[in-house]
Amino acid sequence: MSLGRVRAVLTKGLPDRFPPGLRVGVGSGVPAIEAPASWRQARTALRFTGLGADVVRHDGLGALAVIAARMRAEDIAGVADVAALDRLAAEPNGAGTLAVLAAFCAAGSARGAAARVHRHHSTIAARLAHAESKLGFSLADPGGRRRLDLAILLRHLRDRPDAPAGPG
Repeated sequence: MSLGRVRAVLTKGLPDRFPPGLRVGVGSGVPAIEAPASWRQARTALRFTGLGADVVRHDGLGALAVIAARMRAEDIAGVADVAALDRLAAEPNGAGTLAVLAAFCAAGSARGAAARVHRHHSTIAARLAHAESKLGFSLADPGGRRRLDLAILLRHLRDRPDAPAGPG
């Protein structure tokens, strides 16, 4: 069934692999009468695709599903860290800076981020220092990395108009 740019597929099981680039959100396996609830779960899971995974299961989201279900775009817009990321994105080469920040969160180090984005670690260190000055907090400690990771996640959820939160 096609619902705008999103398609719903009712199935007893999932294939082992999907075509490259296909984004898939998976709701819980439920009796047919509960399909609307699973559909909402699948749409929530779909909002998390593109953050390192093209197939996301709602059952694997845990507390993140609650954040996605409760945070509206206007709520997210009021988060200062998200606004700071938006300002970084608006700078020349801002998309590259955001890619470095996401890689840093995923890898946990400047060298790991450098390997992920195929840049020299000194270039990454300079980008991270610039980002810290704009964000207003340090990325050297776990709290700063967690804060950055959450801001990146919230920004991603806000920018997913093809899979909005809430009933659908």
